This record gives sequence, structure tokens and C-alpha cells, in this order.
Amino acid sequence: MKCVFCGQEFDKLSEEHIIPNCICGRLKSKKLLCKDCNSGLGDSIDLAFDGVYNDIINKFAIKRERGESNPSIAVEEKTGKVYQYLHDGSYEFAKPHIEVEDKDENTFLLKIEANPNSKKDVKIAVARQIYESREELKKKGIDYKSKIKEIQKKIDENWDKIAKNKVEDKPALLKSELALGDKGVALAVLKMAFLFFKDVKPDIAIDDEDIISILREQSDDVWNRCIFYSNEKDIFEIVPDDISHYIFVRGSEKYKKIVVYIQLFSLSIYVCILSNDYEGKDFNFGYGFNLLGQSQFTPVCYEIENLDNLLTEYDYKHHPEQQQKLTNKYLDRIFKLYYKLNPSKKWDEIQLKVRREIENIAGEEFANSPRIQSCIEILGQVGHSHFTEEATQEQQDEIIRNLAYIILEQIINDFWANQ
Repeated sequence: MKCVFCGQEFDKLSEEHIIPNCICGRLKSKKLLCKDCNSGLGDSIDLAFDGVYNDIINKFAIKRERGESNPSIAVEEKTGKVYQYLHDGSYEFAKPHIEVEDKDENTFLLKIEANPNSKKDVKIAVARQIYESREELKKKGIDYKSKIKEIQKKIDENWDKIAKNKVEDKPALLKSELALGDKGVALAVLKMAFLFFKDVKPDIAIDDEDIISILREQSDDVWNRCIFYSNEKDIFEIVPDDISHYIFVRGSEKYKKIVVYIQLFSLSIYVCILSNDYEGKDFNFGYGFNLLGQSQFTPVCYEIENLDNLLTEYDYKHHPEQQQKLTNKYLDRIFKLYYKLNPSKKWDEIQLKVRREIENIAGEEFANSPRIQSCIEILGQVGHSHFTEEATQEQQDEIIRNLAYIILEQIINDFWANQ
């Protein structure tokens, strides 16, 4: 066999993930790359994908073939607390959250929120908090250095007990970021398109030298080959209730082009140009993989009718607003699917938003009272299945306000009934 990248013959099989393992790909080949090129391209190009889709991978607990995805970081809007989603779909604090509360003149209470594996980070965070209060402690006759050592020793001695004392935290909607269109991702997508075509149609000539040169040099010319699709029109028929990878190849006799359409995680769409001087007949073939259902299928592709001027007509650099609109549409679908599959997650957020609405009306102390918390928990037990039906954001906000007032009205009625 001959390596499609370096041209050297090889006989030792090297299994290559055409869709990289780090984005949960299952499509592989043993006839494309020699071991050195496989390893080198994985380290230099495929790693651009690592972390890009981890928020989706971890929320839906999508499994890789090898290893586990790294945690994805998200921030709670109001408090600024930092969380991380893990590969199994659960979440925990990514950074310790420490609060100092004065109890009396010589006593203060440390409130620690952290995950069970972060003892070192907790000790550092506690030391920082005490150091920042050193002037106040000095006025009380307390040596902050001795206090740091004393508390860190108590953390060491009691960590097993502290780690088991898990608080059921219900954060509001977490903010996370997706960077779908940078140069590293474009190179990784072009490599995927190139290897997929070489695996299925090795006998058809494409612009090998130029593509290999772009990948080897990690050249800016990748933007002449890989388009981050920007148009309101869908490219693939999305599989209901699933998140999928889609690849579809078109050879066009009319436009003398070979293009590859790719959509990853039912979200970001790319169009790769593998040849600008194709002289053969029309052909097409495709591959799809359900990431939740773990099954292969043949995708339905809504191809671009006119392949001229692809770079100016469809690239996000020329149409950023259209690209953002399309991405938001797919993200909205993914979130709705997440809540459909995990209805209690949506209600966790609604419960917290109701509490905050009560906080805005009646104050934080009242909103945190056991009576209010009990009412909100009861709503959670009976109401989440109704709230997850289709509703606009305005309708959701109205439901939250109504729930808050219902709880307040009930508590006021109970109060007067007992007088």
C-alpha cells in the first residue's frame, strides 16, 4: 500500500479515524496512511477539534471509541460560578467557590463549594481568601498565616467527610462558548474530506498536491478549499431526535468540481472543494452516523445548485449574520433535544428562575427560606413535563412569573389562615 499523504509504501497497517476519535468518529480505514503520517497528522491537525464540541459531547454523554472527552467549562450567569460538564453527562464545580461570613467579632464561617477531587485547589483558594482579609484579621489580633495553616490542616483531616457532603446544586442556564470556524478546525475538516474521498474513490484524481501542501504547511490557503457554510438553507435532512455526523460527496460534470459537504454534530456545516478541474461524469456518495443511536445511515443532502462563486456566496466571512442565524437555529434544536431527553434538567433551571423571581419580588432572605424552597420542590415534582412543551421565551418568562406569584399568594393565604 502507498500512503496518500507522503507517497511512501507501507505494509504495516495503521488504523486511521477518518472522522477523528476526539469528535466521537467511528469511520476508519487501514489503507490510507502510514504509521508516521497517521500519528503526525493526528497530533498536528486533528487536535484542533479537541474541545470544540465537548459541551455537546458531555451534555449528551456521547462516547468516544478510545478515551474520554475533557470536561467542558461553563459559567453561571448570575453568580459567576464555574462548572464543568463531565464525559458521563454529569456536572460539578470546575473551580472552588469560597465565601467568608463573619459570625461575631472573633469568628468567621467559611462556605466551600467544590468537587471532591479539588482538595489542593480548595486549600489554595482558602489561603487566598484569608490573605485578602489579613488587615481585618490583624485588627482582631489574628495572625493570618497561622490561621491559613490551621484551616488547611482541618481541610486535610476532614476531607473525606467534606467530599461526601455533596450539595445538590441547581445552577441557572450555564453559558459556554463554541469556536466552530477557526483555521485549525478548517484544516481538520479538509483532512477529513480528503481522506473520506480517498478511501471511497481512490481511482478519481483530485488536487492532491495542493491539498497535501496546505495540510503539511498548515497554510492560510485552506480558506480557498474549506468553506464554513453560511446560508439559511439546510444542507442535510436532520435525523429527528438524534445528533449525527454527515458527509456527502458530489462530482459535478457541469461545474468541473468535486465538493464534500460535512455537518458535524448536526450543527456546523462545511463545504470542501477537492477539485476545480474535474473532467468526469456526475457521481455522489455519502455517509451518516447517529451519535446517540450509534448506527450508520445514508444521509439526504440538499446540495448547492450553483457551484460557481462558492467562496463569496456561502462563506461565513462574507455573511457572518446568516451564519450566526443558522448556528443559532441548530443550537436551539440541540438544546430542545437535550431537554426532551432530560426533562428534569429543564425543570431544575425553571425552579431556580422561579426562586430568583421571588427574590426580585420579596428579597433574597425570603426566597431562600425553607417554606419557599419546599413549594418550589413540590412544583418540580409535578410540573416539569408540562413546561417542556414548545413555548417561546416570552411564554416561558410569563410562566415563571405566574409560578412565583402563585407560590407567594399561597404562602400569604397560609399566613393569614393561621392568624
